[in-house]
Amino acid sequence: MAALVFGMGFGENAAAEVWFSVAGALIAGAGLYVFWTARPSYSVTVASSAGEIRALTSADKRYISKIVSSINEAIAFGRLLLAQRQFGKNRSFGFA
Repeated sequence: MAALVFGMGFGENAAAEVWFSVAGALIAGAGLYVFWTARPSYSVTVASSAGEIRALTSADKRYISKIVSSINEAIAFGRLLLAQRQFGKNRSFGFA
């Protein structure tokens, strides 16, 4: 976009050339500012038959990793309890 605005400034009218050059420089500067200050965000997405939802979003990758690990652990533990109810408590099903 900035290159397009810079390129449009070359013509017969000197005031228009200056205006388009300034506008192009401002757009380029804003783009560089956004590029350099942007930070990644990480989120926990929960999917079900009803759809997907972003349950939690944070810029801290380690925090999100801990949450995902805890959710996975809870799911595995729930599956272990379910298997023990269905097949008896003395069997091992590969869960810790």
